[in-house]
Amino acid sequence: MSLKSIAFGLFPLRKGLPRTTGNNRPAQGARAFLALAAALLVAVSLGLAAPAGAAEEGAPGDPSALPDKGGNCVALVDKALAYLKANGREKALAAFNSPGGEFVKDGLYVFAYDFYGVNKALATNPALVGTNLIDAKDAEGREFIKDMIGLVRKGGGWYDYIWEGHEKTSYVVKADDNLWIGCGEYKNEAVTLVEKALAYIKAVGKEKALAEFNKPTGAFVDRGLYIFAYDYNGVNKSLATHHELVGKELLDMKDPDGKPFIREMIATVSKGGGWVDYKWDGYEKSSYVVRVDDDLWIGCGEFRHSAAKMYGLFGLAIIPIVWLMISLGVLKMPAHVATLLSLGITVALALAAFHMPLLWALTATLEGAALGVWPIVLVIVAAIFTYNMALHTKSMDTIKTMLANITTDRRIQVLILAWGFGGFLEAVAGYGTAVAIPASILAALGCDPLFAALICLTANTVPTAFGAIGIPVLTLAQLTNLDVNILSYQIALQLTLFIVIIPMLLVVLTTRSLKGLKGVVGISLASGAAFAIPEMLAARFLGAELPALAGSVCSMAVTIFIAKKFYKQEGAEAQAGPSITLKQGILAWLPYILVLAFIVGSSPVVEPVYKALAAVKTSVTIYQGKGAAPFVFKWIATPGTLIIIATVIAGLIQGARIAEIVSVFFMTVKKLSKSAFTVLCIVSMSKVMAYSGMISAIAVVLVKVTGQFFPIISPMIGALGTFVTGSDTSANVLFGKLQVEVASKTGVDPYWLAAANTAGATGGKMISPQSIAVATAATGLVGSEGKILNQTLKYCIVYVAFLGVFVYLGSLFLKG
Repeated sequence: MSLKSIAFGLFPLRKGLPRTTGNNRPAQGARAFLALAAALLVAVSLGLAAPAGAAEEGAPGDPSALPDKGGNCVALVDKALAYLKANGREKALAAFNSPGGEFVKDGLYVFAYDFYGVNKALATNPALVGTNLIDAKDAEGREFIKDMIGLVRKGGGWYDYIWEGHEKTSYVVKADDNLWIGCGEYKNEAVTLVEKALAYIKAVGKEKALAEFNKPTGAFVDRGLYIFAYDYNGVNKSLATHHELVGKELLDMKDPDGKPFIREMIATVSKGGGWVDYKWDGYEKSSYVVRVDDDLWIGCGEFRHSAAKMYGLFGLAIIPIVWLMISLGVLKMPAHVATLLSLGITVALALAAFHMPLLWALTATLEGAALGVWPIVLVIVAAIFTYNMALHTKSMDTIKTMLANITTDRRIQVLILAWGFGGFLEAVAGYGTAVAIPASILAALGCDPLFAALICLTANTVPTAFGAIGIPVLTLAQLTNLDVNILSYQIALQLTLFIVIIPMLLVVLTTRSLKGLKGVVGISLASGAAFAIPEMLAARFLGAELPALAGSVCSMAVTIFIAKKFYKQEGAEAQAGPSITLKQGILAWLPYILVLAFIVGSSPVVEPVYKALAAVKTSVTIYQGKGAAPFVFKWIATPGTLIIIATVIAGLIQGARIAEIVSVFFMTVKKLSKSAFTVLCIVSMSKVMAYSGMISAIAVVLVKVTGQFFPIISPMIGALGTFVTGSDTSANVLFGKLQVEVASKTGVDPYWLAAANTAGATGGKMISPQSIAVATAATGLVGSEGKILNQTLKYCIVYVAFLGVFVYLGSLFLKG
């Protein structure tokens, strides 16, 4: 993975805290953000930008995986260059022009041109050989031959264009001073399925493959796409949608316009493969066909839907998301009610509009509920249980006192309490604690309540990515089938500069002036760097559970050390609070010390322990539709279980009785019951949207509208998710799969866009109505939600805009 993205620079926010204006209605700021989101949806619906697309990657031989098409194309060009060097140009061009030769394979073929644009080899269209195509243009007016020649002169590479009515990308290189060659691949889901089928045939043989192709719910039938197979006499060998035709000779079959399309397909296959247009079942269709061997050829067709139908499916697919925005942001419905209705709407649309079988919809919902319970709800309950035990044993009071007794400098208090301690609470508990507790302490220390709420909301941004022992990232990785360590590292990359900058922003907000940085620039930078570096290292080597915890603890330690060492005049001597002994301090922090030890001790860093615990698991196949995979319950090697064990042990050491610990646990479960139900509904909704093709319908339009510029709005989508749901985890559940699917269609690294969703969601946290409600409740400002939202909205927009530029620049280097 490239680290070039580290080099991209962002600049600190320079504006101080504006004076509070306007009324107290939260709806004003909420409407502003909803209007911004609506503008995005309108832009999408109007189709204001150029389309883009790309193919997915995978491993040959697995029906659920895809072959590495780009690698095959480059390999064929390299082979052609070697052949050219060994045999000379005349013999090489003859080989390139042979439809059945070694340079026409699986729908890929080598083409050759001179630098004047004269075609020298094109096995799939011999009529063009010898023709000067220098002025040829594709369907969008691109002079693609001229552009390819320009690219070759610069060293070669990939070029996107339209060929035979379909999007294509070609890899071109210089052969010698008079010749350049290339190989192209179509960027299309039908092509992807054909290549997957070819890999499967090679892996398991024709007989087993044909049996799989004929299964109506098999791995090669996907939302209207399916593999068909014929021999060269026109005898059908597989047609999952029309079993009555299997085994019949269809050589002379014609479409309604009289076109003998089977004969045309065979002719196309004999030339190396390609596209054939015809009508099927009353609709216009285009099929991609290729040779398998001397006895068999296969293809996959797609109906050419009108733009109106494409946007219509998009409009239907976003209904559940729009409903969530309206029900939570405007109607102020309870989250558990709104998400339940949204789940019902999603299932209904999946059945009626996206033709998902009832069993598939029900089992997708059940799989979502299973994922919601284990590990998501388990971690939420565990984190809040640990916090509630800290309240019960009074250790949280000790922690508060230790932090409040360090300095009277308001700027340093903000760094310690809002930034360091708030980040720690977000890391170990989340769900409002990181705003409520620091804000209440700052208010108790004499801060203006509105200021305390605003500061804590601003500080509680970047830590939320890895909040609640990493549950947002763990959930995103599980939903998208991405490696959690790589994903964690890329999230940390995107957030690192913000982590360094935000402490200085907090100081500026505290003093309402850039002058407030005077005298504390060093400690502010140290506070940010001490958070960023451990978070980066933990994300790189340990995964998602510990980055925010390690960063916040190190940040607090460094900030406190500097404050005591270099700001003695502002130190604890001026405070009236009681002193805390070393033993009291260790006991107070013991639950979190054990959490840290248990998670590190059971991670891949300690491989023997990790393997032993990870082996305690149960695999169950819940979803019964296409693409089903076993769902794995890890009973011990999961953060929730480890946190509960650590909390119980710490509670016993702190003097709590078993009965008290059990009581606190069940009290926690009871209080979180509605939140847990909300999580189950929203995860189930996400699963149904993904399996039914609703996410794909949204992704297709987003790709068409934004093309290569989608990464710019990627963080905004994450921020919208947090604004609507109040949770980074829920934002990842809502939009994580969408980001990955768009990445696969635009050629961007899916890890990079998934990370952008999480990073953007951290910005949305400061404007979430739920977070603001927590802040006002903690500071006694109920009724002032509108004032706070109007302030934080400005910072959120700048935050997400800068992040969007950063993600876009990174996307230019990180490709899927």
